[in-house]
Amino acid sequence: MDFNGLERISKEQKKLFKPKDLMIIDHHHLADTTFINAENKNKNYVDETSKSCSGVLVRFFEALNIPLKKSQLENLYCGMLSDYKKSNLVKINIKNSEFPI
Repeated sequence: MDFNGLERISKEQKKLFKPKDLMIIDHHHLADTTFINAENKNKNYVDETSKSCSGVLVRFFEALNIPLKKSQLENLYCGMLSDYKKSNLVKINIKNSEFPI
């Protein structure tokens, strides 16, 4: 999830992945170094209209009619805020926060 290119991971992490066993869920176009191959291309779900992979996951579970727990929704919301902040879609200014974003 939110990870489609080998350039985003270390050499040690690369050893953990077997392309044919992966399903890519992302909101970025697929990189040249993506895990896609002819065998698993239909396993991937990419929604480039979303500004956050967390948003893609919400849509994914809604489409499958799978309800999420409050704690899961809270985690996805935090992921959305993090991506929105990185993309300058929102400005988060929390002074003296124990949990900086």
